[in-house]
Amino acid sequence: MQELFLDIGHGNVLLASQVVAILNPSSNSVVRLRAAAKKEGRHVDASHGRSTRSVLVTASCLVIESALEVETLTGRFNRLLSGQARGPWGPAWVPGEGPSEGPREPDGPASGREDGGGDEGGDEGGDEDGERDEGGDG
Repeated sequence: MQELFLDIGHGNVLLASQVVAILNPSSNSVVRLRAAAKKEGRHVDASHGRSTRSVLVTASCLVIESALEVETLTGRFNRLLSGQARGPWGPAWVPGEGPSEGPREPDGPASGREDGGGDEGGDEGGDEDGERDEGGDG
């Protein structure tokens, strides 16, 4: 049987067959569950310092916090189990196949612009040598 991994955000993956529940973190019972897991050493924070938007519970009783929404994770989970998931590694990521550095960032400039960014109009009316134009024709 092929093992499938669920991407829970920020380069973290979880064995899909071990996911028991994906919960909304704001309910009182989930808050108590998180507190108990922290106290018992069964808590993993995979949100990378961002606000927790979902809590996953595994078959081994680990409680894992993620910065992704419950709807996002359930969509990924359903696509993964139905064989429709696509990502940088193909339909499903199998350990030992494909790149090992994790999810890739899209190619291109960081600003998302083809010309490399920068604001239009430049530096307060100055030209390329840093001198101000005085509005004349010379």
